[in-house]
Amino acid sequence: MYSKLYLMLLQMWYSFWMTNRWLLLNFDVLGSLAVLITMLFSIATLTDDAGLAGFCITSAMAFTSSGMISYFGLLILVA
Repeated sequence: MYSKLYLMLLQMWYSFWMTNRWLLLNFDVLGSLAVLITMLFSIATLTDDAGLAGFCITSAMAFTSSGMISYFGLLILVA
């Protein structure tokens, strides 16, 4: 009986961590795309104001920190 329970718990634990890693990778890719789009937009439109362009890029890069995305990524996307 306990071997079946242990096997089920092991499968659940493995599924949990694989889902966690998959979401972390996808959120990192989304964050990198957000930085790229922000950088291209700021280069194309904010030619006279380098400070504002730097602020926009820095704010977009704050979104890509792995710790914030892995724990609060769903909250950021939903909110």
